[in-house]
Amino acid sequence: MVESTTTYMSVYQYSSYNRVVDFFGACFRLPISEGCIDGFLESMSNKAIPAYEQIRQQIHVAEAVSELVELWLAATKPVAK
Repeated sequence: MVESTTTYMSVYQYSSYNRVVDFFGACFRLPISEGCIDGFLESMSNKAIPAYEQIRQQIHVAEAVSELVELWLAATKPVAK
């Protein structure tokens, strides 16, 4: 929970490391360092790599399909009489 909350606060809320440290200290009496926060964010970043790669591949496939559709439309365009 600490790792995901840290990521949410840092990435989504744009909270500074110092503010995240203060949050965990004030709300949970959990003393964590800025180094721990950096480690949490690095860990979550590495966990997201497969998802990012899958998105990249889907975009690549969609671009290829789009090109094929454009070629098909150009090839089957009715000729004006």
